[in-house]
Amino acid sequence: PRLRSRRPPPRSSPLSTTGFGGAREDADSKEEREKVGRRAADASKRRWSPLDGRTPLRVGGLRFGLHGVSGAASTILLILCLVHHHRRDHAGTSSPLPAPPPWYLLGCAMALSSIVASTSRPLLPQVPQSTRIYANVIPPHREAFKRTAAVVGYLNLRLARGRGWFRWSTWRRLGIALWTGSRIGGGDNPESTGIDGLGENWDGLSDLVFAFVLLAFHSRHFFPGFKPDWTNGNTWIFVFPIWIGLGVDMAMQFPSVSLLDDDDVVADGGGSGGASALSWNSSRRWNSEIIDESYLLLTMTATMAVAFLFTLAFRGIFVDIKSCYWISAGTVAALGAKVLLSAATGLSDNDFEDN
Repeated sequence: PRLRSRRPPPRSSPLSTTGFGGAREDADSKEEREKVGRRAADASKRRWSPLDGRTPLRVGGLRFGLHGVSGAASTILLILCLVHHHRRDHAGTSSPLPAPPPWYLLGCAMALSSIVASTSRPLLPQVPQSTRIYANVIPPHREAFKRTAAVVGYLNLRLARGRGWFRWSTWRRLGIALWTGSRIGGGDNPESTGIDGLGENWDGLSDLVFAFVLLAFHSRHFFPGFKPDWTNGNTWIFVFPIWIGLGVDMAMQFPSVSLLDDDDVVADGGGSGGASALSWNSSRRWNSEIIDESYLLLTMTATMAVAFLFTLAFRGIFVDIKSCYWISAGTVAALGAKVLLSAATGLSDNDFEDN
């Protein structure tokens, strides 16, 4: 009898030589690899653009695209701003007081750091889910990655608030300067701007709106939820301290309620005492003596440095994840200790009582 040739079934057949589609899967995977190779070859022929995933700038095992270049540039600008504040804080009484960082230097640092935070989302797949640091300390790295980007956004909002960029009087002075061609003058304090009563009322309203915006931002990005993981040590090392610390700062952006004396009410045309009014004195003292611009810049610089350390750790370069974790924990503790020390000094000097 004639021998039958044992040929494999045609490619279009649903059957395969292995019985489970193994030959087809191998062929498909081979074609997929060829497609990936062709796409990579085509991508290498295209002209480079800073907005795509490729970059010609490489340092060791790191590729610096828009995210990496913006992070490096913003860190340099933040350090320059800190140098300005250091010279200002340590200036002698005989010499004139150096000026704070110029608005364009601070604005560029804030813009670049915002780009870093906004371009970090596509990098999440490169971040591991979690790492066991200790017996019950297991940080979820991707959640921490999102929280770090939110911290950058919070600090940028506070820096803009400190410079008065959310205030009516600032934009009013800018409009007058652009209309008349004169130089923008006046400080960030509304009492030194020479604005009228309407401007002062609008400044108070804009500060109040900003406080509610900050409240919404804090609740959206830092609230640990109603069922946090109490058994995970990372909750007590990072989640709760960041939530409480930023929460106290957010609460201090709201005005306090002060009771008016009889003399104040009579002077204002009232008939009896016991009236109340909103006061921004405690908020101004907090923003100028406790969490001032130099502290915000220091926190932003430390955040950028810690984020870069984790980038190196995730790739196994220079530092491991466990060492990086404890370095970042020590950084958060040091920043919190500085706030407590400044707050204790401010409470002993002023007692946060409105004069």
